[in-house]
Amino acid sequence: MTLGELYQLARMLRDITITAGSLTHMSVHPSEAMVFEDIVQHPNTTINQVAERTHLAQSRVSTMVNAMITEGAVTVSTDSQDQRRKTLQASPQLLQDIKAIDYNKAIRQAIHRLYPSLSEHQIADVTQHLDHIYPAQRRLKKGVIAYAVHSFAQEC
Repeated sequence: MTLGELYQLARMLRDITITAGSLTHMSVHPSEAMVFEDIVQHPNTTINQVAERTHLAQSRVSTMVNAMITEGAVTVSTDSQDQRRKTLQASPQLLQDIKAIDYNKAIRQAIHRLYPSLSEHQIADVTQHLDHIYPAQRRLKKGVIAYAVHSFAQEC
């Protein structure tokens, strides 16, 4: 695979993500979904912690979280041990709504919409490959972070 082909693949995956997101009743931008999912996975987190885990600028995360608070998707509370610290939680009602979404179906529909010449079998093949890529991406990300920490520690 060349760098150009890799970039094309990344663009295609982004397009599928955006289209799949628009097919759910909660149409959101992929970075907003990533931030919200991080808050769901890490209750009582802070904006800075979300920014660190998602690798988005703190100001961008802050803007998105403030919009989520305004929409009622996220609640904010004061940390009982540090009154200056504000923690974030996902709205319980929104969590129930999200559990009802069939993301696999939305992804299949998005692929079909973007690439109508693909058969159902080919679409199933693509989604199967995506299912294998994601765990590998998580392992790679952890490996890169571990390498960076190890390299930094050796420099100090």
